[in-house]
Amino acid sequence: MVPAPEDGAMLVANPADKMIYYYSEGMAAPMGSFQNYKRDPRALLVLDNSLRETERGVYTSTVRLMAPGHYDVVFLLDAPRLVNCFEMSVAENPAMPKKVETAVKFEPLVKETVANAGERFTLRFKVVDSNSGNAKPDVKDITVLAFLAPGIWQQREVAKPATDGVYEMSFVPPQPGVYYIFFQSPTLGIQFNQTMPLTLQVVKP
Repeated sequence: MVPAPEDGAMLVANPADKMIYYYSEGMAAPMGSFQNYKRDPRALLVLDNSLRETERGVYTSTVRLMAPGHYDVVFLLDAPRLVNCFEMSVAENPAMPKKVETAVKFEPLVKETVANAGERFTLRFKVVDSNSGNAKPDVKDITVLAFLAPGIWQQREVAKPATDGVYEMSFVPPQPGVYYIFFQSPTLGIQFNQTMPLTLQVVKP
């Protein structure tokens, strides 16, 4: 059990049902829960990035952004109700290693980008060398990660070679929503964060 960032609240890990529960003071039942992707939760660590008043009328928080660029920051306050957006520029960090550009593309071969919840969806894709345009066959360690935004469900499967440079994997999306699909292969030197994800819209059948 660990305190939540909010006053009078706790997060409780329960290995018996592989869930993490959110309790608020005065409530006889949990107000919510978090999935643990079928793992046994043995401990909890809460990362608090909430705003704190550091001096009169000034509130600060600390975040780490891994890529330079221009960001849109959305600020939401419940009481009083306030929504405000502003821009923030992040400069490149010279101390960080340069991102290695990948020389491989994952081209989806499915025409439909809409699937039905509760029904098996088969993803077929082709692995192509970005420089030569040639297909890359017989890669046996391509892992496909499919997750439901904002990360409440995920599944990882090793893709099976189908034909020359074409691979496939299948999964059953449990509920409607937006799913993102990433690729990884140690043989190709590709990590999940080095590829542009595919987007799949899942609807009720």
